[in-house]
Amino acid sequence: MEKAKMSIIKLDKVFLVFPYTLSKIESRMRSILINQKQVLDGIAHFVNFYLVHLEFWNDMMAKYREYLKHL
Repeated sequence: MEKAKMSIIKLDKVFLVFPYTLSKIESRMRSILINQKQVLDGIAHFVNFYLVHLEFWNDMMAKYREYLKHL
């Protein structure tokens, strides 16, 4: 079995780690991922933004429900 190497790409606060071997298809996919880093950074930034605001929204709704219980 071939030894796999690892490729690590940092996207905003997320790290993509994926193994690859040196076959032509896998090295092309690795090159595509590296060349599309700006697009992937944008997606990672959006997902981070969404998750932060989703957590904030859930926290606000929980506090609102608690407030309604006391009325």
